[in-house]
Amino acid sequence: MQFAIEIPETMGFELKTLANANEFIIQAIQKALAENKRKKEFKQSLATIQQQASDNGLTEMELDKLLHD
Repeated sequence: MQFAIEIPETMGFELKTLANANEFIIQAIQKALAENKRKKEFKQSLATIQQQASDNGLTEMELDKLLHD
């Protein structure tokens, strides 16, 4: 698969100096996607905890206190 993006000219010159620029870019994208997935999973976990706390009668303030203790 090919993917086209526009990057600043100075960055393009720097990328040309890398012998393995394609691999470098692929690894950077993979890391960014993995980080994005972790953030989504964290947000989903937090939403689940908040919902369970609410279902069990905890207020936001009580939950916040429990999470910071």
